Amino acid sequence: MEPDMKAPAIISDFTWTPDAEGVESGTVSFKIPAEAYGGSQLTDAMQLTVTAADTVLARAEVTPGQTYTMHLDALPNGWNTFRIHVANAAGDGPTVSRQFFAGYDRPKAPSNVKLTQDGLHTVLTWDAPSEGVSGNVIDKSNLTYTVVRYPGEVTVADGLTDCRFEEDHPAEMTRYVYKVSSKVGNLEGRSAMSNNLVVGTPLSVPFGGEFVTAQDLYNYYTILDSNGDNYTWGFDGNTLRAVYSYNMASGADDWLIAPAINYQKGKVYELSFCAFSSSSSYPESLQVTFGHDKTAEAQDSLMLDLPTVPSEDDATAPQEYRLRFSVPSDGVYYYGFHATSAAFREYLYVGDIHVKEVDPAAIDRTMADSRMEIRQEEGLLSVKLDADAAVRVTDLSGRLVGQAYGRDVRLPLSRGVYMVTASGKTVKTVVR
Repeated sequence: MEPDMKAPAIISDFTWTPDAEGVESGTVSFKIPAEAYGGSQLTDAMQLTVTAADTVLARAEVTPGQTYTMHLDALPNGWNTFRIHVANAAGDGPTVSRQFFAGYDRPKAPSNVKLTQDGLHTVLTWDAPSEGVSGNVIDKSNLTYTVVRYPGEVTVADGLTDCRFEEDHPAEMTRYVYKVSSKVGNLEGRSAMSNNLVVGTPLSVPFGGEFVTAQDLYNYYTILDSNGDNYTWGFDGNTLRAVYSYNMASGADDWLIAPAINYQKGKVYELSFCAFSSSSSYPESLQVTFGHDKTAEAQDSLMLDLPTVPSEDDATAPQEYRLRFSVPSDGVYYYGFHATSAAFREYLYVGDIHVKEVDPAAIDRTMADSRMEIRQEEGLLSVKLDADAAVRVTDLSGRLVGQAYGRDVRLPLSRGVYMVTASGKTVKTVVR
């Protein structure tokens, strides 16, 4: 019901001033209206009522334009809501609600939670929250943290006052992630998660196989969602492969980086894997890389670029890729699979990944009794035959990219996957 035009208007200039930072006592002040609801000037004394929930906190006689103050003790910690109205002989003015925060706020989550490693030793750091979840002051002097480690949801630290936690891990490869929660006394704050890190003793060649369980993927391979769109690599239990799921709005920039593996200078290694798109109408794009660390920046050697990854039902497409490589010095290195598909594709699958040492003198053949020998060198395809014959090289779309006649043919080609046909035989091969 609308107030009478001669009833008081609403109070103004409401303020809450705590007695000290974080205390639950203080002073509320506000200005009594000098005008009536209809805009005319008020002159006579009026009655003020202040309530909180069903409790009357104050009844007082006030004058128009007066600044009214009241001191309050032992308020509930948190948000307090007062309902205030002023009345005169014409009736009650409008009731207004005013809210203020008393005491300390619950702390926000720690920020910049970062997990780093040095071998089997990890260091977890974070920045302390500067305010509460409601944007109010927190008791920084009594701020503590609880740290929980996954897998296993193990509380590894409680009551920490420093923004740092360190520990050592067993040798077995495992993916770790930590949750850090802030707390002030009995005021539970918010939590934040760290980045994931795969920690374990570097492996030796040979390594690989199918992803029989999700742990076979997540406990060994580092997954980086470099464009931060929350669409990235995961485990597909139906195909037992890693799968990149498309984003309708933006292209892929997502990494699947192998665990740390020891390699030796002077040896030749072979990385083999299968890769395919789920749809020939929406082909995916993939790069295979190699580097000295499991970061996108450190994956600085491009082993294979597949702008178009064929679908699994493409009979002319390679079902397996084999890449040979060596390292400049003994040490730990990482290979990676970089999804670079355009937006609104479908699914990119990679699996059955193996790395092994091979004989440097070995020659790739399609079958044991093949009369066609193919060598891949950097930027060059060498084809040797038992007799002179026409050699045709096409890409996976069937486009002719090179041809020659002879028994020892060398064709310069860019990196990619090709179909080589000669003497009635067709070979799928990769130039790196």
